[in-house]
Amino acid sequence: MQEQERPPLFCRKQGRHSLRIEIFQRKDEVFLLVGNDLIYVVSVDTDERYRGYMDVLEEYPDMEIIAVQTAAWQKDEAYLIVQNWIRNKEFDAVLSENDNMALGAVEAVYEANKEDDIRVYGVDGDMYMLYSVRNGRANGTVYHDAIRQADILYEYILDIMNGIQPPEKEYRIPFTEVTIDNVDQYIEVMEKYG
Repeated sequence: MQEQERPPLFCRKQGRHSLRIEIFQRKDEVFLLVGNDLIYVVSVDTDERYRGYMDVLEEYPDMEIIAVQTAAWQKDEAYLIVQNWIRNKEFDAVLSENDNMALGAVEAVYEANKEDDIRVYGVDGDMYMLYSVRNGRANGTVYHDAIRQADILYEYILDIMNGIQPPEKEYRIPFTEVTIDNVDQYIEVMEKYG
């Protein structure tokens, strides 16, 4: 039997994010944790991350987003929300717009003994999330390469200080998927550079 093609977790086709974690079945039911209430506060990060999820999920009409709820970027808030979701609905995955909220989801999933049934994914590649992926508690994240961003900014500032006008352009630093298969290399980078 040929393996069914699976959609990526997160991919902003024209935007900043480019995660391609091929983990879903076509009929997965998914909860989405967002940082800000999309009705009242739309930050660039929230908007880009939300549109990234939506762009990919549109390609898979059998995959259902059961709910989109804000946890205000907070771990404790995400924990309470996911705890409530677990009590009221069966679902396959939690997608979180940052690792902090994803870690709250991980705690709720483990407390309910649902770690074999519910996958949790975040964005940012924070150290605690990387450890959670390594330990098998979380399923993946997106590494936000702040080190490369700092390098580019440093070069830009040096040019200005040396009287060189840097080109006016947008720098796009790729986001990278992190799973159990490659998490150790990102932990090593974070331990080295913090």
